Amino acid sequence: GTYASEAGATTCSTCASGLEPTDDQTNCQKCSTGYYSESSSCQICTFGKFAASEGAASCTSCPTGTTTHDEGGASHCALCISSYYAVQPNLINISDSNGNRYEGAHAECAECADEDDGIK
Repeated sequence: GTYASEAGATTCSTCASGLEPTDDQTNCQKCSTGYYSESSSCQICTFGKFAASEGAASCTSCPTGTTTHDEGGASHCALCISSYYAVQPNLINISDSNGNRYEGAHAECAECADEDDGIK
């Protein structure tokens, strides 16, 4: 989208990265956390990516072994729960810093296998 900040404007302006037009299209505002804007329209960060602060121009991929809780709009990533390991960068079976468990989609945290080969 575009905006015009003055009455009688002869052209409209485009918001900079990380911003989108206000509802009345008279100015620009920062995208919310979990959203980004490359040019004039805030978009939700997809699963496995996040935007930690307002006004992000792009989303950041979660580090290996972590993922987001939801399919989009995240402001941070979380670790795989104990006894699980990261198979892919986007995971399921995760917990946050408060110990809450979540399930995501599109990838997985795999449970650690018992590697006892019978030798004692």
